[in-house]
Amino acid sequence: MYNRLSQSRKTLTDEFINGVNFFIQQAKQLPSFISEGKFRCPCSKHKNLVHLEPDDVTVDLYRRGFMPRYWYWTSHGEYEPLFDYQCGPSTSSNVAEAEKHPSKS
Repeated sequence: MYNRLSQSRKTLTDEFINGVNFFIQQAKQLPSFISEGKFRCPCSKHKNLVHLEPDDVTVDLYRRGFMPRYWYWTSHGEYEPLFDYQCGPSTSSNVAEAEKHPSKS
């Protein structure tokens, strides 16, 4: 989703446009948006500090792109994954699998 500009650098990539559209649809599900009609703008200028309407967030993201390193939408309802630094990412499927086969002590 950070692949914003085409090789000619004159147009936005389809990947970026689709990613922004997906982001906007996800953010519209937030309780804060449902009650206020606005959500935090994660563009490189506003950095989640300003609440805007979806159309304004879309324009800002098209013009400026996402703020650096906003890989997990933590200000928009997404949780950053937990990592077991010895084994890698921890997912619910890994936990469920481990519970099925407990180690014998």
